Amino acid sequence: MALPGSNIFQNPVPRRYFDYLTNISVPFKPKGIDIEGRTEPVTDISEIAPTGSTQSVLTEGIANAALRNQFDFTKPFSTVVQGSGQPYIRDPNKTYDYSGYKLGNPEEGWKGMGREIWEAGKTLYGGHAPNIIANTLGDYTATYTPGVPQLGIEDVMNLYDRYDFVGKMGEGEGSAYEIDVDLPPELLDQIKGHYTKSPKLRFKQQQLMNKKKQDMQQRIREGEKKRIEQEKIKTAQDNWKPTYNPVSSHAEARKTGGDYHGGEKSTVDGQTTDWGPNSAMIARGGLAQYAPRGSYFNGGLASLWLR
Repeated sequence: MALPGSNIFQNPVPRRYFDYLTNISVPFKPKGIDIEGRTEPVTDISEIAPTGSTQSVLTEGIANAALRNQFDFTKPFSTVVQGSGQPYIRDPNKTYDYSGYKLGNPEEGWKGMGREIWEAGKTLYGGHAPNIIANTLGDYTATYTPGVPQLGIEDVMNLYDRYDFVGKMGEGEGSAYEIDVDLPPELLDQIKGHYTKSPKLRFKQQQLMNKKKQDMQQRIREGEKKRIEQEKIKTAQDNWKPTYNPVSSHAEARKTGGDYHGGEKSTVDGQTTDWGPNSAMIARGGLAQYAPRGSYFNGGLASLWLR
């Protein structure tokens, strides 16, 4: 944990700016003092975020970037961590991962210059942690590579940026250098802790749970609807009766006014006719031309053909 005032005495912003300066032509160069600008990359986190409060801004920003892009820590990912910079210059509708005023681009007018001076004091002498990260990194790239525990390979989180402090007023025209830092394991654990405890993540998880609950309720409603429809169909099938129920005897036909044909009789519209023994074939559904021919005087059909 950072001690009170430690950001003031361990402020990396002046060093980052002086490392960026171009060569200065001086007649005498004190031994051991480098005024030529930096060429080698920054690889130690203490040169970017040396205190607990600055490291907290760093880890929270990376966790917010992972949440914003819907990344988790089960797969590799790479994302740009976005600082708010100056609210008057950056897009107000854009989502940022951490706040902090980046020096060098003040808003036009005396009001903007007054704020620039105020924020410079906070950054250089007040030890304001978000401003320190905004002026040592600004927007930077965080790349995560999950480890392989079975092989003893640990997770790696790398921060990359190119320090090129150039402002509107022409200050900072120096030689850019790279920032290429692998975070120590304890800071990676802090990032994961911020990630899992984030209200955004809990809100997202609650949304997913609500969605699953709604989907389940919808499936239950659809299943119940289908079950009711199937029961209606089964009930209709069980209660079905034919609309046409033919009678089974002459007596029933006479009683109901229906039709029935059987034996040597026919009942039509409730009236029964006895056709006699020679008409049995007709009564059974035969044709007249195939009916047995008898003597005309015996009630048969007259035959005009020789037998």
